[in-house]
Amino acid sequence: VRELACHLLEVTNDDAAMLVAKRLTELARNEHYGRLCRENHGVVVIEPALSQSDLAGWAGVSHRSAAAALHEFRNDGLISTHRLRIDILDLDGLERRANQH
Repeated sequence: VRELACHLLEVTNDDAAMLVAKRLTELARNEHYGRLCRENHGVVVIEPALSQSDLAGWAGVSHRSAAAALHEFRNDGLISTHRLRIDILDLDGLERRANQH
């Protein structure tokens, strides 16, 4: 119930890009999903595979909103995407985006 209440509060106070950024940073910091690839100069690879629909559902936004957020993050150099894979290139920058008000 607390998690749902927090999510509802986020939805009312944050835009979709912020919500997607928050979820991506949570995944990156989670040892079961984010795998730091030191050989890739600190790039965090989100594994296992994560579709845009999965991410949208988890963030509580539409697929279109999630796709637009990912596009924005790619353009800003925060992430790169490949088929069912998201690489976080700038975790600190993505966290700043997640916490913008």
